[in-house]
Amino acid sequence: MAFVLLVATAPARADVIVFNDLADTLSVSGSARLVFNCPAGTQTCTASLSAPAGTTFNGIDASLEGVNIADPGGLTLSDTLHADPPILPNGSVSLSFSSDLNETGPLCATIFHGCQITEDGTVQPVGSVFWSNGSSDVIAFQSDVDVPEPSSWLLLATAFALLRTAKCRIRPGR
Repeated sequence: MAFVLLVATAPARADVIVFNDLADTLSVSGSARLVFNCPAGTQTCTASLSAPAGTTFNGIDASLEGVNIADPGGLTLSDTLHADPPILPNGSVSLSFSSDLNETGPLCATIFHGCQITEDGTVQPVGSVFWSNGSSDVIAFQSDVDVPEPSSWLLLATAFALLRTAKCRIRPGR
């Protein structure tokens, strides 16, 4: 009797490409197949991702065609990320990440497709690039989340203390 063993395998993941927006300078990490340009003093980073050896481009998640990323409050646009497929099957996928587009940012409700993701300070996957051998590269970003400075906390605490004192002095019937 002959036994046939069938093994189901999940598609192999090639690399995780992360656009890092953790300081005043952007960077990209995650693959030796990545060539990128993140000029100092700008908030835009472009990258070219080549196919793994012996493979060709097979597709991208629709989400990578343009992702609008909201500030932590979810109201204003903070960053954008998008991918352009290669013109030739053996070409590279072009990736672009722009951060802090405007200090106040347009409201998510007023831009086409709104904001799909709210930044939270962690590495957040956005989508995948698929290759002919069944592998995929995950495209992600990580943004710093603005936390009020200690002086802001002190000012806020002082304001609450003054309001509490004023409330106690204004109580009727005293």
